[in-house]
Amino acid sequence: MTYLSNNRRETTGVAPGNYIVTMQSFGQRGPEPIGTKTLDLTGNSTLDIHDLPKTSVTGQVGFEGNEHPGTPASILLSNVGPGFNDRNFTLSIGSDGALSASDSNILPGRYQVQLLNAQGFYVKSITAKGGASSGDELDVPEGAALAVSIVVAKGSTRLDGIAVNCAKPVAGAMVLLVPQDLSRTARFRRDQSDSDGTFSLFDVVPGRYTLVAIANGRDLEYKNPAVINSYLSQGETLDLPLRDQSPVKAAVKVNVLERKN
Repeated sequence: MTYLSNNRRETTGVAPGNYIVTMQSFGQRGPEPIGTKTLDLTGNSTLDIHDLPKTSVTGQVGFEGNEHPGTPASILLSNVGPGFNDRNFTLSIGSDGALSASDSNILPGRYQVQLLNAQGFYVKSITAKGGASSGDELDVPEGAALAVSIVVAKGSTRLDGIAVNCAKPVAGAMVLLVPQDLSRTARFRRDQSDSDGTFSLFDVVPGRYTLVAIANGRDLEYKNPAVINSYLSQGETLDLPLRDQSPVKAAVKVNVLERKN
């Protein structure tokens, strides 16, 4: 239950655990974030409104070769870290490449950085001042005023192919394109083969991948390295984009978990 008295808010019955507390003020222009703080509650605790740090992300996007998509693009920060932060944040890209957030109080956490509404383009590199970046991931510390620099390049491609078993097309197979670095989960691509065995994987970032097709793999936890590693040794290594754009063949493997059952 929550009680209000003398500019104090008291909440009772809160179970011990990790929480994110976000406070907002409400005015004529709607809610405005004051700040956010991560709490590890093990007992009674007092939180001062002045002790709520505000976390922000700003920065600049540069387009390699000065090639721009024909549509207004944006950056999506998608949470991938452990815990309770499952929110996503969108940063618009201005005509001068400046980033601006619709939500001015971004929650701390680890995020994957993805490019939206820019077919044929991809995030090539990220650097961060006030935080840390690795591959296509960004760590946003609590209370940080994070300034990021993102380089976008043209060159993502499409991979077409056919899932086969004993030279015959296989319908309903899960087709995966797995990056060499399994931690870069934003670069996984997935499709299900059609009735004639064909599949298409879109917006593939240049790099080395393993192509795998799995029978009855719909419920497979394929982004878990401990699960997908059972299939990678049987897949085909591809360096993309391919010089030859002819459809590739993906040999369908048995679902290992199903086989054990």
